[in-house]
Amino acid sequence: MLARFACEVLEAAGADRDEAESVARILVWGDAVGLPNQGLWRLDTTVRRLEDGGIRSPCRLSMETVFPGCLRIDGNDGPGHYVAEVAIDEAIELARARGLAFVGVRNGNFCGALGYYVDRAARQDCVAFAFSNSFPKVVPAGGSIPALGTNPIAIGAPATGGETFVLDMSTAASAGSTITKLAEQGGELPPGVALGAEGQPTLDPEAAARGALLPFGGAKGFGLALVVEIVGGILSEAAVSREVESMYHFDAPGRNGQAFIVLNTGHFLTRERYTSRFDALRNYVVEDQDVRLPGERRSAALADAERNGVYLEPSTQAKLSNLARGLRISHPFPDA
Repeated sequence: MLARFACEVLEAAGADRDEAESVARILVWGDAVGLPNQGLWRLDTTVRRLEDGGIRSPCRLSMETVFPGCLRIDGNDGPGHYVAEVAIDEAIELARARGLAFVGVRNGNFCGALGYYVDRAARQDCVAFAFSNSFPKVVPAGGSIPALGTNPIAIGAPATGGETFVLDMSTAASAGSTITKLAEQGGELPPGVALGAEGQPTLDPEAAARGALLPFGGAKGFGLALVVEIVGGILSEAAVSREVESMYHFDAPGRNGQAFIVLNTGHFLTRERYTSRFDALRNYVVEDQDVRLPGERRSAALADAERNGVYLEPSTQAKLSNLARGLRISHPFPDA
């Protein structure tokens, strides 16, 4: 129901049907796995970008084979979620045939939670790595001028019992969406996350929105953010650093770069051998401790959403109902 509603909203804003379905599916996945900052809360921004020209739909993306097993996609400023879903699916198919694949994206847009894409690959017996750059909001370690985006990295792998291992992390001390949402709803940042406009440490999300974020772990996060720019930006021939536009410049294409590296486990060892080695690793890590591997919490949230429905915060429901009224379409939030 939510995906159908989101698709109708996107189509009303001018999106192509297939592209709208992809974006809607990925946004609802964000809410279903407990990542509301990457869920339908993003829908109004996507609509505004469609209406103002920052997103082109239909995008009519193009593909170029760089060499066997390596593909480059030009997203032609299309919906980032759709372009990235096409990219990971192409990478999975290439890896199924060759064992290993690299697919880069240029002229993309914001593509949401990278965990979605590596989870999609992991469910098809692949180990996947995803990289995406974004507009500069993060200062270098020891610096005070933003030069890099929050530049997330995600890694996914098959687990056991139909589950997946998914590590999805920003290379900044906080995701940019967390700052935006706190600024909207009120709240305070933890220390060591952000700087104000004058370069002073701040706990105020509104001041952080006007200022900059710090890399997580100092030089370590800064180094990983540079890796994202190299793999997702330079190798993909996409924009890097200050060449990438903010998604809140609604009329400007983001020009984001993404990269997906996929390894098909069946080319390395049998499914049974992979499963037994993964189980051994998990047992060594967990033992008798109350420990979860990355991805297990999201799997539990997804299972709960399948049983009980997807939960949306009241503020998100109100935002979506207002959006629907503005586009003159019905919505499923009678109490919002």
